[in-house]
Parts: sequence; structure tokens; C-alpha cells
Amino acid sequence: MSLFKEDVETGSFTVFSPKIEHMVIDINGAPCICGENGCLGILLDFNKFNINNIDIFIRYLAIGIKNIIFLYNPEKIIISGFLCIYEKEIKEKLLKKIYEKNIFFKGEETILFSDLKNKSIILGSGILPIIDNLF
Repeated sequence: MSLFKEDVETGSFTVFSPKIEHMVIDINGAPCICGENGCLGILLDFNKFNINNIDIFIRYLAIGIKNIIFLYNPEKIIISGFLCIYEKEIKEKLLKKIYEKNIFFKGEETILFSDLKNKSIILGSGILPIIDNLF
């Protein structure tokens, strides 16, 4: 289900979906369009992505994934989009960070990278209107 936020001054609407990227990771972080500060998506601003500071991205992503595991205990977590391009560079470090104090019931095979790479965003966006009409 999509959310709409109206800009009263301009009368325009911003559309955003309630997704994992709006999970707050740093309460003192930058403001997000959802109204909170320090959302995972803001902290992992891929427009500023630099392979040289990958450890910062991995740290925040690991925190988000750990929260998902604690909340939902999923069979699989599939990482998609922009990050899939860097699977070779980040997968080992990410898994190590997620499972460094392993208190989970499932192992590293829970975390997968999408074979669709960054095309999954386009496919997912295209199917949202269909899903909204089904439910």
C-alpha cells in the first residue's frame, strides 16, 4: 500500500511505500521523507556510495538485516537492487557482521543476493499496482 504525503505550500504529493528502508537505524541521522530521522535508506544513500567506505554501508545494512531476522525470523532475505552489483565485494563482510554474535537459529544461507541484480526494482515497481488491486 502506498502512502502519500502532501506539501501544503505547493499542493504537491510525495508518494513513498512503507518499506524496510524506513526502519530507523540512527535516531540522530538525516531527516527522511517519511518524517523520521536516520532511516536505513538515508544512511545507505547509494548515490553517495563509494567502495572505499564500504564498511559504513555494511555496518548499517547489517543492523537492518539483524532487526528483520529478530522481528520476522524469515526463511530467506533476498538483497536486491543496487547492492547486488557489489555482491562480490560485500557479501563476505556483510555475513560476518550479521552473524558475528550469532544468536540466530538459521545460518548464513538465509541471506541471498538477487540474480536479477538492479532490475528487480523495476519489476517490483511494475507489479505494485497489480498487488494493490488484489488486496
